[in-house]
Amino acid sequence: MKILLVEGQGAINPIDKATQRNLTVRVEEKFGNPGKGIPVTFTLPGSGPGGYFKNNQKNVTVTTDEKGYATVRGFHPNDQPGQYEIRITAAAPDGEIRAAMPQTNAAVTAEEQEPSRKKHIFTIIAVAAASTAAMVGLAGK
Repeated sequence: MKILLVEGQGAINPIDKATQRNLTVRVEEKFGNPGKGIPVTFTLPGSGPGGYFKNNQKNVTVTTDEKGYATVRGFHPNDQPGQYEIRITAAAPDGEIRAAMPQTNAAVTAEEQEPSRKKHIFTIIAVAAASTAAMVGLAGK
């Protein structure tokens, strides 16, 4: 059996925003058949960069569906920037299988949080142009 990373791997999570991310893996048996009904545990680092699941939990276990997919909804990064891995384990009949999902928590700069001056100027010009076009259209009637 093996664990395939489907959604969430390599994510860059902005720490200053209310980010929620889904994490999805697929468990495959021999020859690519789905691993149905397999318990899969997602575990976050105990300290440093990382995050939490619902109810501030550091790990959560879900069961694969009929197609072998296991999804955790609502992962939140913590406020510590840096790289880390979410450890994933599946309780397979032949023994535990493991994978790691890389993540990065990144600080968001003030420039990224607020619209830039160029965006404000463009918006003002666009509104002025639309107003002028509307007045010209009305004057022509």
